[in-house]
Amino acid sequence: MTVTDAVPEPDPAPQQDTEPALSPEVLEALGDLMPEKPKYGAPINKDLARIWDTILKHGLTKENKLKLEKNVPENCCLLKAPMLNPEIIASVSDTIINRDKKIETEQNQLGMGLTILGEALSMLINDNNTNRLKLISQLSDAARILTDLHYIQTKSRKNLIFPALDKKILEIVKEVERDDYLYGNNLSEKIKALQACQRTGQSIKKPTAFTTTRQGNLSGPPRYNQQRTNLRPGHKKPQSSFQTRKYQPQQNNQYQPQQAARKPKAPPSQDKLRARQ
Repeated sequence: MTVTDAVPEPDPAPQQDTEPALSPEVLEALGDLMPEKPKYGAPINKDLARIWDTILKHGLTKENKLKLEKNVPENCCLLKAPMLNPEIIASVSDTIINRDKKIETEQNQLGMGLTILGEALSMLINDNNTNRLKLISQLSDAARILTDLHYIQTKSRKNLIFPALDKKILEIVKEVERDDYLYGNNLSEKIKALQACQRTGQSIKKPTAFTTTRQGNLSGPPRYNQQRTNLRPGHKKPQSSFQTRKYQPQQNNQYQPQQAARKPKAPPSQDKLRARQ
């Protein structure tokens, strides 16, 4: 055996992948998986983004909504949500009516936002010397109305799922603020923390004493002892009083009048016998 024989041969070099990478367009045509992070557009003004984020998470107050209320323009009255016909109201359930009322309210809010946008656009179209601050205010009002409507839809989606959740999980997600996900990105971590707390609580909880409860009528007589007894050959198993009791017909307690006892007839006298002869 030589020295060259003891040296191991090097591994062959891996073959390089010469296949060209597919373009994003081709991957999209093939139905490639969507990227984990969504793609976003160009950023907006940071103060505007801050205001909108607050409304998206908490919504507008009732006072602010009243300040932003606008009447729909007279030449575009369809921006007001259509009302439900009285004939339909009389023929459907209250659940359907309440659900329709909620959607009607959201439609009217959407109509308000579009009304404000229409006013701002009309200013740009009809007035060359448009007041810049007034236009910004108009557009901001419309944006806040529509942003609050976005928040209302998020809240509706949560309320739709709440009845299907466990009560303990519901306490976790009830006040969670939304982000990319409806109940937040770290929902699984919160559920794991809850389960860990429950296990810890069960481990330190004092065990309850085991007690047996007597079934049946507690005020009644004790049950017949059904334990088996060792019987000698030729002896019968003792029977309970219920088993040895024979059927006795009930006596007729109705009143029955007693009949008077008949006296025996006296034998005929000698005079009567002579008269018959």
